Amino acid sequence: MKYPGKLFLSLLIFAALLVLTGIYWYGYQHPSIGIDDANIYFVYMKHLAEGKGLVWNPGGERVEGFTSLLWTLLGGLLYKISPDRITTLLLATCFLLSFFTLYGVTRFARKLNGTENKVLTASDLIILALLILPRGFMEWNVLSLMETPLWMFLLTSISLQLGNYYLPGKRINIAVFSLLVVLINLTRPESLAFNFLFIGILFIMLRAEEGWKAALRKTLLPLVAHIGSLAALIGWRLSYFGYPLPNTYYAKVSSSIKENILSGVRYVLRLFYFYPYTAFLLVMVLFFGAAILLRKKRGQQPAAWTLQEKIALILGVIVCAGFGLPVLAGGDHFIFGRFFQPILPLLALSACNFALWKQYAGVTIRSSRRAVAALLLAFLFSLVFLSKLTLSDFFTSGGSGIIFPEFEVAVRGRTAGNQLNETFAACKRLPSIGAMATGGVGYTYNGNTIDLLGLNNTIMAHATGVKTGLRDHASFTWDGFWKLRPEIFGAAHGGEAVQDSIPFVLYENEPGFRNSLMYSLLKGIFDDEAFRKAYTPALVKYKNNDYSVFGYYANTFLSSLDPTVYTIKKLERTSGSNSSTSKM
Repeated sequence: MKYPGKLFLSLLIFAALLVLTGIYWYGYQHPSIGIDDANIYFVYMKHLAEGKGLVWNPGGERVEGFTSLLWTLLGGLLYKISPDRITTLLLATCFLLSFFTLYGVTRFARKLNGTENKVLTASDLIILALLILPRGFMEWNVLSLMETPLWMFLLTSISLQLGNYYLPGKRINIAVFSLLVVLINLTRPESLAFNFLFIGILFIMLRAEEGWKAALRKTLLPLVAHIGSLAALIGWRLSYFGYPLPNTYYAKVSSSIKENILSGVRYVLRLFYFYPYTAFLLVMVLFFGAAILLRKKRGQQPAAWTLQEKIALILGVIVCAGFGLPVLAGGDHFIFGRFFQPILPLLALSACNFALWKQYAGVTIRSSRRAVAALLLAFLFSLVFLSKLTLSDFFTSGGSGIIFPEFEVAVRGRTAGNQLNETFAACKRLPSIGAMATGGVGYTYNGNTIDLLGLNNTIMAHATGVKTGLRDHASFTWDGFWKLRPEIFGAAHGGEAVQDSIPFVLYENEPGFRNSLMYSLLKGIFDDEAFRKAYTPALVKYKNNDYSVFGYYANTFLSSLDPTVYTIKKLERTSGSNSSTSKM
């Protein structure tokens, strides 16, 4: 049977995403290359497509400086197809993955509420309002060019597979379910926990509905797919990289469980502060789950539960896992709740289980024309009131970088890489540069880029187990620095172009530098006596350029520059200790 609302729903979601993409594209001043971390992916995609292997620097160590193997493989294929259009192809991929996720959850909500034959329903408006109007969904799932929309799509797809089991005329396709299990394993490290959860839910469902034998028989293939693909992945990582998990895990996650949980709690509280409705919806999920389970305690067997109650329990367990795992891992430093974005579609879907609202809260939500019209007005008002982060920011912030600086970091990195290429092209060999924001500069710079924060090298990532400092940026150690010994560093991207060298003031001479983020991330190495003897702050200008490059230059490299080609202005240090000898 063909439903009139099916085509309208797809067109509505596609149009809404397209319009919002245009608004964000304008507001962020054409963010065509994604964020800086996405550019890290691009480096590996490029090297893989060119046959250099999964390496950060050509000829360098094999290192898994990316979180998602599947996203890297997909990007490598797209790069092979069209190197010049890699970002456009990835943008289209992100858009489509987001579209199919939204379409999937809204269609499932219609089936759940028996409104599949409606042109426009209350659940359509609620889900779209909750997801795409607050800031964060579009940044992470469409424009960032990260693996987030792929992870969201896979988590949502396998969750809906489980939910479909209880819908009339539906069943779980075990082959598709098993394929999704394998794909999730290739997407993010959290798949280890999620897949055991999914398979456990599948077994409990089948056991309750079809008995032990059917449950064992039907969960065997997904379990073999999970364990087999996970074992193959870990075995391949050990043989290729030497470690069972991505290098990003070792660089970011502290071995201190206490520190991770404290950081994770702060992370989820920050989400609730900026998106108050997520806290309300999570409490709602817990309330409905507790009410359903309480009925069993009072003697009502699960067989008597309605399909809406069973689906609510499935989604509730998955949503709680989606909130709990980032807390245990410590969250991250990015805004807009990046790690929670992939689970929000299922949270929004849980909010649209209208039978539970009626049964347990006495609230009836209808899909009459009057109700839909009222919801449409609420949909528009939600532009402002759903969260503290809305589209109005673009008109009040005074600059897109204030809203989400990650796009500008990527642009500055690519620009810095090109300027370093131009400046040191006359050298026999391009110098190695040490950088903290490595994505953009790593993609454009033709020399070796050393990641001082450890995402793309194992020396920093594995230097210490317990990470202290800014979340995701705490892997730097002095010992690691001396092992890597970049020839230039000093700015976020390894070197900083300076148009006018006359008024330039050395950062470490400025008041407050020792309270700055750079000083903190690099553990105060600027005051180390050995560092001050080995590195000289300077402005280096290539004769054909109208700018100089600031950085801390290794003295051996600085002395190798041809004075007929380069102008060198050494900068005097007027502050700081010359006797610091402690190592961090």
